[in-house]
Amino acid sequence: MPIFSLALLLTACESQPQAGTSAPTAPATPDETPPPPPPPLDAPPTADQINGTYRADGNTECSMQLTVAGQPEAYTYALTIGQKTRRGQLTVELTAGAPTVYLTLEGIKWASYDGPLNDEGEAQQPGEVVPEGVGASWQNDTISLQNYGNSMNSYTVFADCPDKYITLVKQ
Repeated sequence: MPIFSLALLLTACESQPQAGTSAPTAPATPDETPPPPPPPLDAPPTADQINGTYRADGNTECSMQLTVAGQPEAYTYALTIGQKTRRGQLTVELTAGAPTVYLTLEGIKWASYDGPLNDEGEAQQPGEVVPEGVGASWQNDTISLQNYGNSMNSYTVFADCPDKYITLVKQ
């Protein structure tokens, strides 16, 4: 037992910086420090939190506006892109302990869907049915959605928006 204690003491002393020296550390700048993650939600957001008009942020070429109205049991939406407006039901889903609420704009048929692609860039399951319903996430008065896929999963939700990621901010 005394040998073990002595070995533990020596190991602990070796890993500590010597007096007058310090361990090298990189200076932390505000740009390098990521913000803390948002706390998990204990309950779905209230109607007052979800309801409102959301517009595409200034970093997009897409002229999109989403208006949400209703109560937790029956939300509706009006989505306007350019001169075209689509209306339907909005489903709100919260995963327990998650900081993000998931939304589905029901009834919107995607512009195109090839699904998973093989190594040659061809659809693995040709003739796949084009999905309906647009998934998005809501967090702190911001709605985010992915508009098109990548080289492994080819799809486009809104053909009239060129942006891959669309962020809508509550007004």
